[in-house]
Amino acid sequence: MSMQVILDESNPPNIVGLLDWEGVTLLPFGMNAYQIRLIAVINRQRVDYPDSKSAIPIAMAFWDSLTAHIAPELKAHVLDAMSIGLVLIGEFFEGQGVPTAEMLQNAVDRLDWLEEMYRPHCGD
Repeated sequence: MSMQVILDESNPPNIVGLLDWEGVTLLPFGMNAYQIRLIAVINRQRVDYPDSKSAIPIAMAFWDSLTAHIAPELKAHVLDAMSIGLVLIGEFFEGQGVPTAEMLQNAVDRLDWLEEMYRPHCGD
């Protein structure tokens, strides 16, 4: 995997971005942002183990950065894009055919996690 971590110039530096050069694709804003769950939530042998003590701060720092310059009334659209991306890209990924039950076992939980984590932070 060819991943690049982008740091700011503060001391100590903060992570401000991650680039996965093997998976670079031009997508609508937010479509690939669902992948924060892959960073925030532990997955062992295709089973997710959400740990709120570590997942929430990571997920919220990501959301706050992602939506810092988005009008409050548009933040719900970002969450919708994340959910659509999870389904289209994360669960029905190209070249894999129809997902098996094992591949989809976490899909609903992942969508629920996005909703529970971010919907309260979307403007009305």
